[in-house]
Amino acid sequence: MNIAFALGALLALAAAAGHSVLGERWILSKLADADMPQLTRYGRGSGLRLIRITWHLLSVAFVGGAVALAVQAFGPADEAAGAVGRAVAVTFFGFVVLCVALAIRAPRMLRHPAWLMFLATAALAWWGGA
Repeated sequence: MNIAFALGALLALAAAAGHSVLGERWILSKLADADMPQLTRYGRGSGLRLIRITWHLLSVAFVGGAVALAVQAFGPADEAAGAVGRAVAVTFFGFVVLCVALAIRAPRMLRHPAWLMFLATAALAWWGGA
């Protein structure tokens, strides 16, 4: 078993669960009370629905990374496993870059621990694929 892939999968799964559940509770529920723009083409409440869909698409991406790493954790240590690990690592490192880039104007955003979880997931995925 590839421990780095297994740990990376657990972190990615935790990111997915946290993003989805806590996002609904702490962010999306507050947006529901806000005066959201209506996309007339799609009807009443469509702006919030679009934000909610987009929010959860990212959670699904986290699950996809978790599944890819979990499958590789219990599979053969071959070139394909290494390629999958590097692909997941680059994806999660992209999440880190986005978090840090968006925090340039608001450095307090870096207090949110998500970017550290993404960085650890990327490092474990890269290490597992090495």
